[in-house]
Amino acid sequence: MEYWLNIAQKKRNVARIRVGFVYNPVEIIGSAKYLPRMRMSMFRLQLDRADWFAGETISGICFLNVGKPYKSARGVRIFFEGIQHVYWSEQHGSGKNRHTVTYQKFVSIFMAVTTLHGYDATLKKGLKANNVKTRDVVQISPGYYAWPFKFTLPCNIPPTMVFNRSSTYYRVRAKLDLKGKKSKWINSPINIFIEY
Repeated sequence: MEYWLNIAQKKRNVARIRVGFVYNPVEIIGSAKYLPRMRMSMFRLQLDRADWFAGETISGICFLNVGKPYKSARGVRIFFEGIQHVYWSEQHGSGKNRHTVTYQKFVSIFMAVTTLHGYDATLKKGLKANNVKTRDVVQISPGYYAWPFKFTLPCNIPPTMVFNRSSTYYRVRAKLDLKGKKSKWINSPINIFIEY
């Protein structure tokens, strides 16, 4: 958050100073009874940086500020995804019957899931990492939470690139998985570079 503060006011000259505010909860507060009653929740993902090389370890922190308790949460999970997207257009027919058809395809390069809080659904029998569903629920009490995470990128992945009709991109996604409610997602794109 940024705010400009006037420090001197004359008729025509105004001196201003820029003040920056950063909110970074970094620890869990033990007792919720001493916290002010907050109605809004904050869910945020902070990476150490946005640019990485293939084979490096991505690290960051997932923040959650809970005002009203989540009584039936499945957990908080981090997804590491690499996606290739290709699209093209073709024209068919002639004269009045001429029309354009657009084709596109999304291909997953890789996906990894890490459970930060709650039950690890990927360890349950018969579940794959891409299909994270579970019936087990946990309660997330009011408070400030910070979960650090790390993930090592594969060494053989292609770099981030954008061409005219295709792209390769990567992202880190955090999911607050809620049972019976719409789950909350946050995305943070990352750039992958390779060394030759």
